[in-house]
Amino acid sequence: MLIKPKTKLLLFVLFGILSIVISVFLFRHKLVFWSYDLINSNKAVVSYKEARFIFDQYPKVVFSDLPQSIQSGFSFQNHTANKSKFFYVIPKKDLYKKIYFNNRLLQLATKEHRISGLWHMQSGSAYLCINDKLIESAFHLSDSLLKAGYDPYALYINSGFRSPRHNQLAGGAPLSQHLYGTALDLSIGDINRDRKADVHDKNIVRNILDSSVIANKGGVGFYPGTMVLHMDVRGRAARWNKYKQKK
Repeated sequence: MLIKPKTKLLLFVLFGILSIVISVFLFRHKLVFWSYDLINSNKAVVSYKEARFIFDQYPKVVFSDLPQSIQSGFSFQNHTANKSKFFYVIPKKDLYKKIYFNNRLLQLATKEHRISGLWHMQSGSAYLCINDKLIESAFHLSDSLLKAGYDPYALYINSGFRSPRHNQLAGGAPLSQHLYGTALDLSIGDINRDRKADVHDKNIVRNILDSSVIANKGGVGFYPGTMVLHMDVRGRAARWNKYKQKK
């Protein structure tokens, strides 16, 4: 059966439109990041000093000064220690701002406060509880990687501060350090630049955390069978090697 030229043209146009729609859907987050970075000159943040400057731009409030709807959402009945901690008040439009190499403020925020979609259409604020020693330790880790010839851009933050609800959904421990803004979960990429991300890369990061960055000042969780490492600054040594016992 022969297809008429006009029909072929119509099918070609429809296929082209469909391809564009599918591409936009699959890569929408990258497109949003790209547009934000282009308009806001959003460069990688490669030092603790740069990150500290960014955080200092935002006001801080204690738990009792949060909006009531936010307080009830966090539900800190069993986490009274957090009531004395402060929260950064960050306009949601700013959550795409880079804070740790190419990682963004978005990745530190609890799940309820993250955004998806067009950044310039977002309104309201996110409330981020994050410990300064944790951020400093993260840059200590990246500095150590650089000095050893490794690639700190291969570190990806997949979890920072969590509300109790977010922590429960993530399978976190009831008293997880994420509830207090003192922990990061890092996905480990190709740290040693051998064109593959594997347990060797993960061990490089764990060894640096274990020996110098965290040492006896906090926790390091290995989570076997994954490319995820946990680090926290709880103030005392803690180590575990079981994925189901998230801290």
